[in-house]
Amino acid sequence: MKTIEAIEVIKMKKKFCALLVLALFLCWCLSAFAAARMPENRGALTDDANVLGTATAKDVTAYAERVEEETGVKLHVALVNFLDGVEVKTYARQLFQRWELGGDDLLLLGAAGEDSFAAVMGGNVEKKLGASNAENLLYTSSSFAGLFQSQQYDAAFASFFTALNGLLERQYDADISLKGLFQTEETAAGAASAYACPAGGLSGIRRI
Repeated sequence: MKTIEAIEVIKMKKKFCALLVLALFLCWCLSAFAAARMPENRGALTDDANVLGTATAKDVTAYAERVEEETGVKLHVALVNFLDGVEVKTYARQLFQRWELGGDDLLLLGAAGEDSFAAVMGGNVEKKLGASNAENLLYTSSSFAGLFQSQQYDAAFASFFTALNGLLERQYDADISLKGLFQTEETAAGAASAYACPAGGLSGIRRI
């Protein structure tokens, strides 16, 4: 009798283990499907949304090289279509970590299909630029926000990097040439010369 009971107990344990394994497998599958898709790091520019013109794409890469040479800051631009339900700042932070970026990196993320954007700075960059000054680059020191949300992507990035250039030169005591880069109306408007840094600012940039 005891032998029969023992066999039944063993069978129940096996069934329980099988169900547990199945449940864990299903949870893993669900989490895998739920995870937001993220692009692979392709260097200074990763344009998976395919929204930047050829000239602007080349300018972003060339400018990133100049900035790193003069300041040590490594610029990264990531453009995707959608964020798969993830809040834009959270997505930007996760992408920063996914790409294993560090203290001297600055990531600018744009989701073209959702008209949303955010930036993440490494700790060293945040200390140099200042949190509020850097935040203003997206909204007040440049026309980036309005241009991006109206799908004028080339002009948006020209405006952003022109304003960023003024801030980098000031905070890093550097001389970063924009000669031959970002030749748009926004560049001609002189976003860098109009640079102003009011206290506060909108929370578009996160620090790692």
